[in-house]
Amino acid sequence: MKGKYIFIVVVLCQLIPVLKGLAQQNVVRTSNGVNRPNLMKKDDMDVKGSPYLTPGWATGVVKLANGQVHKEMDLRYNQLDDELTFKNTDGTELSFEQPVSEFKITTLADDKKLTRLFRNNFVPLKGTTNKAFYEILYDGTIKLVKKDFKYIESYQPYITEAVVKTVKEKIKYYYVIDNKLTEFKNNKKSLELFGSKADKIQEYISKEKLDLKVEADLIKVFAYSDAI
Repeated sequence: MKGKYIFIVVVLCQLIPVLKGLAQQNVVRTSNGVNRPNLMKKDDMDVKGSPYLTPGWATGVVKLANGQVHKEMDLRYNQLDDELTFKNTDGTELSFEQPVSEFKITTLADDKKLTRLFRNNFVPLKGTTNKAFYEILYDGTIKLVKKDFKYIESYQPYITEAVVKTVKEKIKYYYVIDNKLTEFKNNKKSLELFGSKADKIQEYISKEKLDLKVEADLIKVFAYSDAI
């Protein structure tokens, strides 16, 4: 009898990882189970540069629009298509069946791990939708967010008929009030957004010798606005 119980325990231990994987697939797997080995179109396979946030897969946490949270997922964020995908248990790349509201992804910066937060559902700007993801740099009373717009630029060198395609990027900063995005120009005039706090913030910038064009300094300014 004791041997029978031991056998049952061993079988259950082997099934737990499998059941866990199946449960995750049922929630987030695409309805048709499409294999997504590469998100770039065939016509763009010769493009120079990468459309992705990271060169490979990165570990992250995903929050779906229905409130479900999935941890320790292998993620890849295509900034060209503004699409997040995940690696399935069999190694295939899949889209999310349920809409993603935010995700955290761990990247490397100067050999140090950095967890970055992305969120959508802001009032859409012209040419975008509320599904567009923005990186949350400061999540305070007035939010500071960043968008890395990637696009493909094509040109034809004079000496050849071949068309060269390159992934380009343009980074823009925005502040968010009442879920509305407004571009931040990284200059002193933009401090008007802080209202009556603007003068004190200008004094702080001068004292600490901060540069609004430096992202780390910009984050400090927004954090300081909440502290005064």
